[in-house]
Amino acid sequence: MMKYLDLGVTGIIMLFISCKCHPLKGDDSKVEFITTLEKNTDTISRDDSLRCQTWTLEEKDIIEIMKNMKQVSSTEQYSRCYTYPCYYTAKVKYKGIEYKMVINAASHIELIGSKENLFFILEDKDNNFLIPCNCCGD
Repeated sequence: MMKYLDLGVTGIIMLFISCKCHPLKGDDSKVEFITTLEKNTDTISRDDSLRCQTWTLEEKDIIEIMKNMKQVSSTEQYSRCYTYPCYYTAKVKYKGIEYKMVINAASHIELIGSKENLFFILEDKDNNFLIPCNCCGD
């Protein structure tokens, strides 16, 4: 016999407020560049060549962009974002931990660490990226 929990409207609201259902935003105050940004365009096809050549970013852009990015799982990043052959890399400290930062032109950032990788996406159009990361819905 199944028993149902009747939370009522107040209970549902309290449950929603107490859960961490909101997206985690990147905390720009905790990003510190150890090395300068380096643009990588090794494997660019003819179709992407012009778009990638004209795409530029600066460290100050990344710090500002991180304010609006959502931290997600690797699965969500790979399923929702295209990946372009143009990207920037840098060594950074995020929340006191050293990472290799990979910033893809398709609105996603990966922080690759020795113990964990962190994934951030930008779902809205932003002039700093070639396309938003909003493929395929939720």
